[in-house]
Amino acid sequence: MAEGSTPPSQPTIFEARATWSALIAMGEATLALKQGSETMLAAFGSTTAAASAYVLYEAASGLVRELGQEFRSLAASPDPEVRRFCTMLLARLRTAPATAPSFKETTP
Repeated sequence: MAEGSTPPSQPTIFEARATWSALIAMGEATLALKQGSETMLAAFGSTTAAASAYVLYEAASGLVRELGQEFRSLAASPDPEVRRFCTMLLARLRTAPATAPSFKETTP
């Protein structure tokens, strides 16, 4: 660290909760985009609209992956409250069914 610079801030429980909430919201939106794309293609044969929704789905999937990596890194936080919160939710995710209709029930 350069002399006179401020140390990097440690993540707080508020940041961990906000990251978790964003991860869940984006995950649900991503699933809705995929379902919308498939529905448009199946029901209307609209390949242009389905392709547009699929492009959005791919972009949202990337964001969900990044948020997941960020949340996973919070599990190594020096703050014990942040570590406990992240570790608990990551453990719940590992045991949750892959096709859960909503992850909102996993938020404490």
